[in-house]
Amino acid sequence: MRKKSDGDLNLIAVGSRIQQRRKDLHISQEILAEKAGISTSSLSLIENGHINLSVMTLSRIAHELNCTMDDLFYGISNKDAYMEEVKKALADCSDQEKAFLVGLLMDARQRLKELKK
Repeated sequence: MRKKSDGDLNLIAVGSRIQQRRKDLHISQEILAEKAGISTSSLSLIENGHINLSVMTLSRIAHELNCTMDDLFYGISNKDAYMEEVKKALADCSDQEKAFLVGLLMDARQRLKELKK
């Protein structure tokens, strides 16, 4: 058995996050396993940190749990981190400045969508 190094993914933490998110959404192991294309016993082993899971499996689980793989890896959502940064940036702005910045953000988002086409 290979010795765990500091750079290894904490499978117990990832499994615990999967289990917690699944329970928060009131989804049974059976349903999540079926939707993710794995067996219920595999999902149980994953949730208990007993087996490695592929990126593809983690991606399917994250999709079914309506979260990102980062949420499952690190326990925080990049979306949440970005929102915190936006809140900090807007904290000392006047209402007029906030409205202006939101308008800029919406315009930039629309242009990015157009570039993707």
